[in-house]
Amino acid sequence: MVLAGHSAQLPTIHQNREERSLDGSYEREMSENHPLPPQEIELKLLFEPEAQTVISHHLAAMALGRSQKKRLITTYYDTPDLQLKQAGLSLRVRRSGSLRIQTLKTDREDGQLAIHRGEWEWRIRHDHPDMDVLSDTPYGALITALATRLTPVWVSHIDRTTHTLPYNGAMVEAALDEGHVQSGNARDPVRELELELKDGPVRAIYALALALQAVVPLRLGVLTKAGRGYRLLTGAQALPVQGRKPPLTGKMTLAESFRTLIRSSLNALIDNQPAAEAGHPEGVHQMRVAIRQLRTVLQIVESRHVDRSALRLFQAELQRIGRELGEARDWDVLCLETLPVAFPTHEHDDQVRMLADAAELKRTAAYQQIRHELQAPALSALVLSLSLWIEDASFTGGKGGEEISLVSDRK
Repeated sequence: MVLAGHSAQLPTIHQNREERSLDGSYEREMSENHPLPPQEIELKLLFEPEAQTVISHHLAAMALGRSQKKRLITTYYDTPDLQLKQAGLSLRVRRSGSLRIQTLKTDREDGQLAIHRGEWEWRIRHDHPDMDVLSDTPYGALITALATRLTPVWVSHIDRTTHTLPYNGAMVEAALDEGHVQSGNARDPVRELELELKDGPVRAIYALALALQAVVPLRLGVLTKAGRGYRLLTGAQALPVQGRKPPLTGKMTLAESFRTLIRSSLNALIDNQPAAEAGHPEGVHQMRVAIRQLRTVLQIVESRHVDRSALRLFQAELQRIGRELGEARDWDVLCLETLPVAFPTHEHDDQVRMLADAAELKRTAAYQQIRHELQAPALSALVLSLSLWIEDASFTGGKGGEEISLVSDRK
């Protein structure tokens, strides 16, 4: 999940961006022979079973026209060694009644909370992928070369109710999904609300998510259904994500630079939430790093922004969540680093063992508190609020409110 781009217009995919090839290398494509793909811009929100009725009625009251209901059976294809997944691609065929839709998607665009990714769709006649239609994409030759090895890897069964919502000058498609994804005998239940921006400013999708969260508890979802399926297929656990270096350039204004820094830290915070919930110490550590980075940037922003009350509320909530993560991190350091180094040859010493056991109990309790905190809607509300705020905030400096560059243009 990634933070959305500029507030004035929808972000675009640069024509000369680097695309990952199937062997893991990079090559520049997107030439004039391969036009830019339509972009999917969506937020994924998770809800508990008891919230389904309330949110359904609320969406119906907001909707423009009647809702649409469908039973969707979607099969994802890949090679046995998952070469499409490794290339950042997903290929699926979705069946709804007699309709068959083939979809090719790229991984999300870096730097955005509302998921941005390339997407191509075709109506096809059969349940298996049609290689011919892929020729109009930059990946046609790569996927066609693997055609004989493509096989169904997992399937989802979803009951979808779709509403069209006009909101704050935008048009948003709200899809309420319930069902499961399945790979072999393994299943993972799905209860999601997907908000997809069809037209209008990106800020509207964040504002709508916050308005809905005020009605029912909603949490930001990190994994796509494809991600869920691959987790089931491989049995892989949630892993920590190293924060990426923000793509700052000398041509950015102060506002653009601040927004880039904040989005980058928010992404790192949310991306590491699954690993932290799973009890991975590095996931907790990376979330703490992201919070420290956010607090530092907001402190800098505070000196250049008139709305200090909002900034102080953000700082207070970041500090509160940081304290919860900090307690778990402290016990991690004691149990996993300090005690093993301090007593490397005393594993059979009763007193040392009692100390280690007592510390481990404290560590377990700290992680239980972390799971409770991260599964509550507060973190999602904070991230959505910050995402909306940076779409509208003005970061000014110099005389007359003129925006200034954060990075020197000189080489």
